[in-house]
Amino acid sequence: EKNNSAYNMTGVFTFEGKLKYEVLNSSLKTVIERHEMLRTVFKENAYGDARQYIIPADAFSFSIEKAAIDLKDNKQEKIEALVNQQIAFTFDLAEGPLLKAMLLEETEENHLFIFSMHHMIGDELSIGILIKELIHYYNFYNGDIETDLPLSNIQYKDYSFWMQSLIEQNGLTDQKAYWLERLSGEIKPLKFGADMFSENKDTFKGSSLSFDVKKETSDRILELSKSYDISEFCFYLAAFKSFLYLYTHQEDIIIG
Repeated sequence: EKNNSAYNMTGVFTFEGKLKYEVLNSSLKTVIERHEMLRTVFKENAYGDARQYIIPADAFSFSIEKAAIDLKDNKQEKIEALVNQQIAFTFDLAEGPLLKAMLLEETEENHLFIFSMHHMIGDELSIGILIKELIHYYNFYNGDIETDLPLSNIQYKDYSFWMQSLIEQNGLTDQKAYWLERLSGEIKPLKFGADMFSENKDTFKGSSLSFDVKKETSDRILELSKSYDISEFCFYLAAFKSFLYLYTHQEDIIIG
């Protein structure tokens, strides 16, 4: 979907101590070289189907952008505006790159690293791995450590091919066709009360709500989840769907 930033994943990280931009930039380029998904774009073939295309490392141009803003006044507001700007950035899936990095110098001893990627090439776990490797290579190129990371012989496309082969070999093709048919058709939006929502279209406007679960309750949920051989995530997801059903009385609830 073009011009849509709803699938952006953005993280803000604080680097303490004096930072060498050239070393950090080289470190990120090395991480990008290691992982093909970070050099991936998605284009339509002659039949109109989206396909994955991997840009060779030597043809992939990428650099960390230096943020040029004056933080003398309204520092926090300016930082928030900069982060929101990165969150709202729209990636071109066909042209790429599908990641973006920016470095903001608050002081000589404190830097903010703002990193965004499209959900098509990674997830929250991916960002954690990327930052871990970025820090490793920064220390490696800076001469602080002597150990390089081992090369990975498996890329995401290899996993995708293995998964597809597994489905075909185990005769799961019919099951796949069944669920594609079962879940086809129009996705009806949930209809809440008129006093809760007034818009009847996707706007991707939302917010987050955080709360703590007491340890006793958490332990009981874990025990119950184990008894049904499910993960805690599945339990919480079922509880959330039950909550949505309570307000909408709709049984087909799709959560992305």
